[in-house]
Amino acid sequence: MNGGGPDWDCEAYGPEAAAAGALCFVSGALHKRVCDDPADCRQTMIRSRQRLFGRISELAAHGDSPYAADYAYLAEVFGTPDQLLGGPGHADPEAGE
Repeated sequence: MNGGGPDWDCEAYGPEAAAAGALCFVSGALHKRVCDDPADCRQTMIRSRQRLFGRISELAAHGDSPYAADYAYLAEVFGTPDQLLGGPGHADPEAGE
């Protein structure tokens, strides 16, 4: 595990968050990194996106939940795992996307 400095930007957070000390989405602590290298970060984020996307989809399918409409909205807005957590398919609000 890497506790080092900003050798790369976390896929979920990007460079702005790294400048503030948020180096790793998974670590849960500022200035700490869990991933060993950029490839490990990429794979960790792919798994995290897939898990989150699956959970959103699962909860959207349960119409009996008081939050089913919220999950259905999220499932509609985020049509693929790559749109979550800074993935390659996410829209950048700063760029007007």
